[in-house]
Amino acid sequence: MSLQVSALEEELGLSLFDRRGRSLLLTHVGERLYHLALPLVHGMDRFPDTFAEQHHGVFADSLRIGAGDLSGAHLLPPFLQCFRRQFPGARVEVRIGSGRERLRWLREFEIDLAITAMDSPRSGFSLHPILVSRTMLITPEDHPLVGRTSVTVADVVPYPVVGHASMHLVGQTIEALLRVEGIDLDIVAEVDGWDIIKKYVAAGIGVAFVPELCLTAHDRLWRIPVGGGVPQRAYGVITRQDGLTSLAASRFLDIMVPDGARMRGTP
Repeated sequence: MSLQVSALEEELGLSLFDRRGRSLLLTHVGERLYHLALPLVHGMDRFPDTFAEQHHGVFADSLRIGAGDLSGAHLLPPFLQCFRRQFPGARVEVRIGSGRERLRWLREFEIDLAITAMDSPRSGFSLHPILVSRTMLITPEDHPLVGRTSVTVADVVPYPVVGHASMHLVGQTIEALLRVEGIDLDIVAEVDGWDIIKKYVAAGIGVAFVPELCLTAHDRLWRIPVGGGVPQRAYGVITRQDGLTSLAASRFLDIMVPDGARMRGTP
């Protein structure tokens, strides 16, 4: 392998690895070559499967989806149920991770598509919107704010709040708005996980800001839309732009996102 790497470096006239003792690290040029070659290698590896899919019209491998805690628990299930009804023999793998992890998995062909909040364009990917979720304030059913049809962040100042772990975008948005307006909230607990946050609120520990997507008809909570500059969150599917999409992923995308609702990719 060392001889092959050396021969490739000599042919290109470039250094692809930074050799430090026994360790090898890709140079900047090596990183660029790696990402350029990865789709080609993946295409060759999948060539028999791709031929089988196109010639016989059958899924040659499993459908691999990357999702977050929220989208994996509340957004995916009905689409997966529909997919399974149409293609009962298909195998599905769902991997849960952060937004950054999902993009890396997609870029490195570890998953076929990712479900994520569409807060900004991503270079090299195509974006397909699914739905928009409002930010809601949830309270116990006997809370003083029950009956309100809308609130602002400032309206919540007198009450204890169940906060979010720092990685949640809803929590980051609220924190940014608080800094701009100079408002301090009484954060009595910080919790990671929307279902746990809902249980804390139902138990009377405090109120909380959550995406509407995580709320169900079974939650014994009062829910109030939040205005005053708190943006809505758009959720969608992200795919690679290189066209190396499996037949299973294409069929699942057809179920989640009608053709007319698809967005163009960002070059």
